[in-house]
Parts: sequence; C-alpha cells; structure tokens
Amino acid sequence: MTSLEMDGIKYNVDKNVNYRIIEKDLLHRVETDDNCGYTQQDVKNICTDVYDAELKYVFGVTDIYDKTIPDTIKLIFDRVKTNDVFFAYFKNIVCAFGHLGMEYDDFLHATCTNADQVNNLHIAAFSTLFSYSTFFIMHKCIVEMASGESSSHNIAPLLQELLDETVKFWCK
Repeated sequence: MTSLEMDGIKYNVDKNVNYRIIEKDLLHRVETDDNCGYTQQDVKNICTDVYDAELKYVFGVTDIYDKTIPDTIKLIFDRVKTNDVFFAYFKNIVCAFGHLGMEYDDFLHATCTNADQVNNLHIAAFSTLFSYSTFFIMHKCIVEMASGESSSHNIAPLLQELLDETVKFWCK
C-alpha cells in the first residue's frame, strides 16, 4: 500500500477511486437495458457503499466515522494550501461553499472576523471536497500533488473539474 506519508499524513494514494465510474455505467444500464435488474435506487445504494469503502481505504480506517478522517483532512489541507495553483482554485471553491457569488476577499470580510474563523471556514470548505459529489476528483488532485511531479499544467484541469463539480453541487 502506497501512502502519502509526509508531515504526519497517512493517506493511501495507490487506490483508484471508481465509485463515480461505476455509477455512470450502472445508470446507463438502467436507462438503456430494460432487463438490467437494477433500479436507480439500487445504483445509489451500490455506489454509496463503494464510496464508503473507497473513502475508508484511502484514509486507512474501518469506520466511516473514525476521527482519523477529519484529522487527516486538516493535515492534507495544511499541506496542499501552500500549492499556489491549488489555492487559487480553492478560493473559488470557498466562494461556492458560501453560496454568495462574492469575490473571495469580500466573502472572508463578510463572514470572518479573525484568522481562526478563516481557517475554520477553509477546513469546512475543504472537508466538503471529500463528500460523495467531489471525492473522486479530490482524490485525483491529492494523488497528483503527492507525486512530487505536479505542475500547474497537470493539476489545473483537475482543479477546474473539482471547482465545476463543487459549483454544481453547492449552487444548485
């Protein structure tokens, strides 16, 4: 098992996260094959179970509610927020998280009065990137940044996809 092990972070990067691929494939079958045997609810249940299993695997836990997950998310954020390309996209994700359509600095000034509140807002927004709707892309971003070969050319398309999915989720 290969893991991102820097600065106390233990996050498995050797696993491809496939729950959204499985979901897309199964939903296509439901829509096009009358005899596939699955309903949309079956697909949702299957893919939620796969998501849970994949999330537990990358965090190296057996319980989805293990405190290791939020603790590791905070450590990962502390590591990736120093990536200028990541943080430029993350500012837009924070604004989507706030639903306000504001510029990043305006949003912070309207919602936070001190550095701790800004950090808490960042952690809350970053934590949502591990939710069902965006984890499949967030994992790819972490794998790319952990490779040590990450360049803005490699990571920018993934971050744009992450931003697009975040906006789709938070701004519906």
